[in-house]
Amino acid sequence: MSKKTKDFIRTPFYPGGSKALEAFVSERLVYPAEALPLHVRGTVLLLLEIDSTGKVLKANLRKSLHPACDAEAQRVALLLRFEAPRNRGIRLVATRQLKIRFEPPPPAPPEPPQAQPQPVEIVYHFVPAKA
Repeated sequence: MSKKTKDFIRTPFYPGGSKALEAFVSERLVYPAEALPLHVRGTVLLLLEIDSTGKVLKANLRKSLHPACDAEAQRVALLLRFEAPRNRGIRLVATRQLKIRFEPPPPAPPEPPQAQPQPVEIVYHFVPAKA
């Protein structure tokens, strides 16, 4: 191992890479109800502070979209856990940017019309008995 790689401070990384990070965020992200009537779409940019154990301490807002979307992005970001490599006993707080994209959910398909029950006509025939 060369001297350069020994002295280099390694930063936390998400286990599974960027694809796993995107999957984690998309599974837990809920489009806010307050933004639904406005059809808000776009990206929230966060600056994450990650401690030496891999826990996200803060999710600072760098680019806002809508207050409800911002709060939801911060909520999901605080759920993340990163792999924290050992840095020769040095405890450090690392920063990392995270982009979270918001798209309004597709409109629900219209419900098929309910079939109305048809009235049933009952006809009685009276046949007199023969004496």
